[in-house]
Amino acid sequence: MNTAHDISNPPKSSWRSFSLKSLLVLITACAIFFVWRQYSYEYGIVDDWVDRVLADVEANPLGEPPLGSFIPQPALIPGPEEISREDQIRLLTHATKWLDSPQRRTCALKILVEQFPDEAHDELIRIARESEFTHLQREALLLSSLYRNPADIDLFETFLDADDAELRAAAIDAIGIVREPSFDIPEGFDNIPTPIIFRSEPEINLSYLRNHIGGETNVMNMQFIRWDDVTHSISSVFQSRFLKLMTDDPDETVRNAAARAVVNWQDDGYQLRVAEWGVWINEGEDLVLAESIIDEIPPFVHQAGDDYASIRDGRTFSMIIVTKPILHINVDQPMAIDLSVWIDEGRPWFGFPKPDDFSVFGQSMRFQPEMDAIEYENAPWAPQATLADLSDVREGYPWVGPSHRRAYSMELQRIGFRWQSLIAMPEQAPWMELEPVVDEKFQWWQRLREVPSSWISSRGESEKFLYYDGPTRKSSPVQAVLEEDNITLNVPKPWRHGDPRDYHFMYIEVAADGSISAVDEANSLLNREPLELDINENRISGDAVSERLLELLVEKGLNAEEATGLIDCWRPQFFETEGRRLLTIFDRQEYDRLCPIKIRPESSELARVGIVLTEFDGHARTSD
Repeated sequence: MNTAHDISNPPKSSWRSFSLKSLLVLITACAIFFVWRQYSYEYGIVDDWVDRVLADVEANPLGEPPLGSFIPQPALIPGPEEISREDQIRLLTHATKWLDSPQRRTCALKILVEQFPDEAHDELIRIARESEFTHLQREALLLSSLYRNPADIDLFETFLDADDAELRAAAIDAIGIVREPSFDIPEGFDNIPTPIIFRSEPEINLSYLRNHIGGETNVMNMQFIRWDDVTHSISSVFQSRFLKLMTDDPDETVRNAAARAVVNWQDDGYQLRVAEWGVWINEGEDLVLAESIIDEIPPFVHQAGDDYASIRDGRTFSMIIVTKPILHINVDQPMAIDLSVWIDEGRPWFGFPKPDDFSVFGQSMRFQPEMDAIEYENAPWAPQATLADLSDVREGYPWVGPSHRRAYSMELQRIGFRWQSLIAMPEQAPWMELEPVVDEKFQWWQRLREVPSSWISSRGESEKFLYYDGPTRKSSPVQAVLEEDNITLNVPKPWRHGDPRDYHFMYIEVAADGSISAVDEANSLLNREPLELDINENRISGDAVSERLLELLVEKGLNAEEATGLIDCWRPQFFETEGRRLLTIFDRQEYDRLCPIKIRPESSELARVGIVLTEFDGHARTSD
């Protein structure tokens, strides 16, 4: 029998095997083709959708509109109708993995949040957990935190050890917001229907998310729900961890975020002493002394030459008195402090460390366009023209806009500074470095660093005290007129309110030969009736003058080191310059009227001592 195979007639089983393999290959190829075609179709849909949104963003940027402008919500650009809502969400989430640039990936996130706020939370969490792109993880963390879901904290915690500093900072902000936001979102009262912005490229309009979370939109409250009674407990382990990040992390971004998170977490029993002193210069129209004081400000101190319109637009006056306040802060443990100061009927020109923003207070909500006509440059003594704008100022969370407190047509009564996450530490941290003081005329600044106080830091700048300085058009609380042997003391009409105030007066004479004498007047209650001060009675001289001033400053609330620092800084003007002058010394009650202050957490001790320096002339009175 011939057992050889007939190759012209292969067995049926071989044909069946070949046919099956071919069929499988064909099916696989078809599947790949159809999947590729489907993916290409879906990719094309997302690409086109992103292109259209980016073109619209370029044509209609969100930005921060000028004060008083009505900016309607921009129209959304919908996806294709032939694709279901669920598939649109799926495609956008998937596109964050394959889109070829950070801008396009963020644009997919923008569409997801703006058009699908109800479903966006779970997708954001998925992106934060799975994305390989750091910028996308950061954005997803922050956006998902606005839903304030406590179940997300476990995921957020995993990013506290991230190598990337911005991711660590985002995780801190996210946990803090879920627990209890330290600031409104956006910060401050806003009665203008303008977009709430998430700062990314492109920017994301959070108004749609706010409407989803906060319920019905109220035109008088264009913020997220205020959350005053909504808090989620965070363990003490978290608080300790955030404090450690605030004090030890090498990156400024992380330290600032930690300070934002813990500013309203402070445990009871802390010690926070704030001691402030300031000298108001009241010398008439020439302001020679005021100009000399400005010349003694170190060059590293920030200048705030922003004009009235720019401050009012985001959130100046004819100036009479220049102030020079110094705040010493003492804490018994590391703390984050939210501190605002204002100059009533005035504004700051200088500040250090760098503040977060101007703080403004409006007397009324009526439009007053004539305020815009006030110009500094017409005053020959005004240094306004030489001052630089204070750049990169903003309140609240830095990744949310608008950046400033806004109100429609607000008439400003006072302008100040806000340090919203000031880090205060009993001991110097390794990253706390002081600006060098070299020039002799700036040595008063170096002297103040010797006053026992805590180390403070704001926005990466460290110091041993907080400084701000600026003019006010408000009159001195006491008017003094020298006539022969008497000084007539009188309270101007704007200050005649309430009970009589407690002042102490010291009249000082410095002769051409440098000898000094003074009249020390006991505490005097002054309000509506004038007071006569005989400059020949109760004379003291020599070292007794500065010693007596030290006693008075301590009586008013400063400790001996703080009072000595004040005297040493002002010794040339008080005791070494020929002439006749009056020191009007007042305590916190009057100081609060001149420079209101707000501190969070509440200070356990607050001392504020002010001196009005009135120059009568430039010559010493010849003693008999």
